[in-house]
Amino acid sequence: MSLLGGRAYPAASMLLGYIARLAVVLPRQLFAERVEPMSPVRLPMHVWPGDVDLYLHMNNGRYLTLMDVGRYQWSLRTGFAQLMLRRQWWPVLSGASIVYRRELRPMQRFELVTQVAGWEGKHFWFEHRIEVGSSVYASALVQGVIRARGRSLPFAQVMESLGVVQPSPPVPDPALPWRTRPTAGESRPRP
Repeated sequence: MSLLGGRAYPAASMLLGYIARLAVVLPRQLFAERVEPMSPVRLPMHVWPGDVDLYLHMNNGRYLTLMDVGRYQWSLRTGFAQLMLRRQWWPVLSGASIVYRRELRPMQRFELVTQVAGWEGKHFWFEHRIEVGSSVYASALVQGVIRARGRSLPFAQVMESLGVVQPSPPVPDPALPWRTRPTAGESRPRP
C-alpha cells in the first residue's frame, strides 16, 4: 500500500524510487572533479529493492531509467548542465537500443559507465554500459537531440561550447538505422 489514498500505485512508487536515487546520487556530482566531455564517467551503484521485478532481478525498464542518471552525471561533471540551463537547451531522446547480457540481482553492486559515442548533424549518441568487475552486464546506445527555441541544434555546436573542437568519433554501427528518415509510406528501419 502507498500513502496515496490507501491504494497501491506502482507508477508512483517507481517515480519515488527514481527521485530518491537522484537525491542520493546527484548532489555528490555537484562537487565531483570535472571531466572532459569525451571522457567516460563512472557511477558506482547497486540494485535497490524497487529496481527488482517478480523474477528477482533488475527490471529491464529500470536499466534505461538508471542510464538517465548516468547522463545527468555526465552533464554535471562536464559543465553541460550549467551551460544547458544558461542557454535554455533541452535534451530530448529519440531512440534507444539495449543488449542485456547478464542479470543483476537485488543489492548487487555494479558500475554505470556513460560516454558520448558520437554525433552527426543534430543527433548525438551516448553509450552506456553496466559493468560488474571486468564483465559487461548490459550495454545501450541512446540517440537524441538538443532543443532550443523550437529547433534542434547541431551537436557539434554543443560540443564546441564545451571546448570540444575535434570531429565526432565514427558513428556507432547500431545507430546506422536511425540515421535515415523514412519517407511517407515507408516503415522506419529498426535499430
